[in-house]
Amino acid sequence: MIQRWVSIFLSTVILSTLVACSAADDTGQSKLGTTQEPVNGVQELFGSSLFLGDSIIGGLTNEDLLPGANVMGGLGATVQSTLGNVEEITSRKPSYVFLSLGQNDLGEPREEAKKTFIQQYTHLVDRIRELLPTARVYVLSIPPVDEEAVKQEPRDASITDYNQALDQLADEMKVDYVDLSTLFAANKIRYADNGVHFKPDFYPLLLDYLMEFVK
Repeated sequence: MIQRWVSIFLSTVILSTLVACSAADDTGQSKLGTTQEPVNGVQELFGSSLFLGDSIIGGLTNEDLLPGANVMGGLGATVQSTLGNVEEITSRKPSYVFLSLGQNDLGEPREEAKKTFIQQYTHLVDRIRELLPTARVYVLSIPPVDEEAVKQEPRDASITDYNQALDQLADEMKVDYVDLSTLFAANKIRYADNGVHFKPDFYPLLLDYLMEFVK
């Protein structure tokens, strides 16, 4: 009889220990699941944004900084070619649209090229607002190039002139103009070999600069 009670007692102790261990494991797993940070907080913050432009803005997808769904940046893209993709733009239903265009629209004669650029840009903003009436549109200034690039391609010297026209356009159309000159003045920006595109470490700086617009 004594042996029987000892056996029951030992079985109860073992069972209680197993249950306790199992509960501890479950609790530990639950804490891990609820305290883990998002894989990319930047992606979450800009999850309802669409960055639209040329290959410069396309660099936002480098090193998985932002997914392709949030970026439409094509090599050689112009305002006119972007107008041809307006249906794709609207199908993504962004809440924020960041436009970064102009580098491939620089041309000669300067005044004529700038006039065409502004006309097409106005049309693009109108179409986006027509199809996405609740979206907020931001017009980014054309990023500067380094001095060597200007020597190789004199048309790049007109970037400041184009940006002044973009600033005026944004004011007249009641959309936000984002002047990137402050970002460049505050940071040592590294250019790629062509002096027009940027090293990957530029893009986290750019998104950090733009965060205030989507908070």
